[in-house]
Amino acid sequence: MSDPNRTWMRLLAALLAFALVAAACGGDDDDATGDADTTEATGDAGGDDGSATGEGDGDTATSESGVEEVIVDETDAEPVPGGTLRYGLEADVDGINPTASALSSPGLMMANAVFDTLAAYNAEGVAVPFLAESFTPNADFTQWTVKLREGITFHDGTPLNIDAVILGFETQRNDPLVGLAVKPFFPEEGAVTKVDDLTATFTLLDPNQYWPATVTGQLGYVASPTWLAAALEDPTLDQQPVGTGPFKFDSRSEDSVTRFVRNDDWWGGEVYLDAVEFVPVTDPDTRTDLLLQGELNALQTTTASSIATLTEDDTIESVL
Repeated sequence: MSDPNRTWMRLLAALLAFALVAAACGGDDDDATGDADTTEATGDAGGDDGSATGEGDGDTATSESGVEEVIVDETDAEPVPGGTLRYGLEADVDGINPTASALSSPGLMMANAVFDTLAAYNAEGVAVPFLAESFTPNADFTQWTVKLREGITFHDGTPLNIDAVILGFETQRNDPLVGLAVKPFFPEEGAVTKVDDLTATFTLLDPNQYWPATVTGQLGYVASPTWLAAALEDPTLDQQPVGTGPFKFDSRSEDSVTRFVRNDDWWGGEVYLDAVEFVPVTDPDTRTDLLLQGELNALQTTTASSIATLTEDDTIESVL
C-alpha cells in the first residue's frame, strides 16, 4: 500500500505540471514550415471549461494507521482544487525580471508561474501561439506579424496590448545582458512596427521559419508595462514580477522561499493549486531527501545520483 504523503506528493506534482504547461498542449499542428499562412491557436488550456478532461474518480482504502487514502489511476485522474505545492530548486536567482535578469533554470521555473509567453510548445513539440492569437510570416520568413489575444489583463490590472510587447522587446534589446540574445537577430532600426493595438510586425536580419520558437521562453515572456517602468526606476522591484500567468507574486525571501498564489482571473482556464512555493536547496542529496520525506512536493535536478534514486522509486513521477 502506498504512503499517503507520497500519494499527495504525486498528485501535487501532476497539478503543477497541469497549471504551468497544460495550456501549451492546445494549438494548431502547423509548425510554420510551409507557405506564409497564418498560424492560428486552436486549443484551450484543458477541457471546454479550462479543466482537465479525465474521468476517473479513484478508489479508497484504509491504511494500517487508519488513514483513508485515495488510490488514483493516474491515467484517468482529474485534478482536485486546492493545496500549496513546495518546489525544490537548485539555486535562487538575482531577480525575476525577463528584461533584466539572467534567468537560469530555477529562474525560468519561477517565471513560468507568473508570466505567459507569446508562443508555447504543444504536445508534439511544435511552437504554437499562446498569448499571441497568431503568427503570420511573409514569403521569405524575414518578417513575422504577431497578433495578440483580446481581453487579457496583467495581474496589476494593466491591459495586455501590443505596446506592452514592444516595450518588453525594446527593454530586453537595450539591456546589457539580455540584449546579447536579441541584438544579433534584428536590425538597429525598424525591428518592430506597430500595426494596431493588438498587432505588430517584427523584422529579422535573416530568414527564420521557426521564429515563434524563440518566443517560447524568456524572450517571449510579456511583463506588465506599468511594473517594467517602475522596475527601471527601482531595481528592487525585479524581485516582485507582474505578468499575466496562472499565479500572482505574493512574497519573496531570497535564498529562502518565493511564493505565488492562484490567479483566479487567468485567461487560460482554471488554476487548481492555491499557491506554489519555490524553495532553493543547493545540495542535491538534501533536496532529494526533502522530497522523499514529504517536505517538498516536487523538485528539479540534474544530478545523476538523485535521478537514479528518484527513478527507482515507483511513487515518484519523473518528467524529462
